[in-house]
Amino acid sequence: MQKRISQIDAMKLICAFFVVTIHIVTDYRVQDGVISEHVLLGESFLRCCVPVFFMCSGYFLFLKDYSIKKIYKKLLLSLVLPTLAAILFWFVFNDAIENQNTVLGCIKNIRPESFLQLFRGLLNWDYSMVKNGFYLWFMIALIKIYIAYPVIKLLCVDEPGKNKIRRYTMLLLGISEILFPTIEGLTNNNLMLYGYSVFCDYSFLYIFLGYELYLFFRKNDIRRSWCLYGLCAYIGGSLLTYFATVFIDIPYDGMFNQLFFDYNSCFILIAAVGFFMFFRNMKFSNIQINGMISFLGQRTFVLYLVHYMVIRTMACHGVMGFMSQNLPRPVFYAGMAVLCYVLSLIAAVILHGCRRVMGKLPR
Repeated sequence: MQKRISQIDAMKLICAFFVVTIHIVTDYRVQDGVISEHVLLGESFLRCCVPVFFMCSGYFLFLKDYSIKKIYKKLLLSLVLPTLAAILFWFVFNDAIENQNTVLGCIKNIRPESFLQLFRGLLNWDYSMVKNGFYLWFMIALIKIYIAYPVIKLLCVDEPGKNKIRRYTMLLLGISEILFPTIEGLTNNNLMLYGYSVFCDYSFLYIFLGYELYLFFRKNDIRRSWCLYGLCAYIGGSLLTYFATVFIDIPYDGMFNQLFFDYNSCFILIAAVGFFMFFRNMKFSNIQINGMISFLGQRTFVLYLVHYMVIRTMACHGVMGFMSQNLPRPVFYAGMAVLCYVLSLIAAVILHGCRRVMGKLPR
């Protein structure tokens, strides 16, 4: 059984909270026709969350030489089926979540031809038919990474020759998927550099970064100085994200174009690596707390799948509106994020318990 690392489980729990918060405050970036710089500032410190998730996956994915059969079995059971279940749930019960129909009404509206059209789209990685399923892009990206595991594994071996090839690949990825898009953002898309992208997916760079961080911590002990350096990189990258957005992105046309909020920004990469270094170099000594963190950290995958269902339920059934009208905005953002996060975590734990019970039933 793979040994749990409390620092990484804590990272995943915090980043899951960041994701929930982002999906709540997104609707409040523009208030009364004015872009809220306070919301953008707060969100700038949260944008590292998804890259950190990718790096956590890369940290553990290549520790063992898994057979193709085992890795694809894990892909099917741990990624494809849960993601497919979330897609089907949204597809069938979206109107019930949005308070536009009842659960029974949603079931009565099921049409076989609609499911056929959905599955045809999924075969082409198209899930646009699924309302509110936009956030599932992260799961699709992970599925693609696992599909490519046999090829990626060839590069993720700690040997001098393989290390050179992997780092050269990372350099190409960094230039084409991170540096070029950032330069395009800084120059307001005048240089047309992003068209030279050769890999088309920055998630692989974060996976490789996770493996490089694994090699680093395998050979080096935890140091308080690295923790401090990581914190500085996290704060610096987050502030650069904010300042680039406020002084370059928005002034260009008066709109918030997310040029520096996308996960292929150099500034977000800096913040993500800093965040990872900060937490990985912390010391967790309490055994009971470590056990709780590890248990909850393993639930973040399901938490991610269900969190937006909780957010939309809160929004469409009046809870979010009531809180926003009766609480100061900072208190509302924090309170709503904590409420949705806790409910999502509870749902994830319950689903885990149901899975354990189902697994023990006689066959």
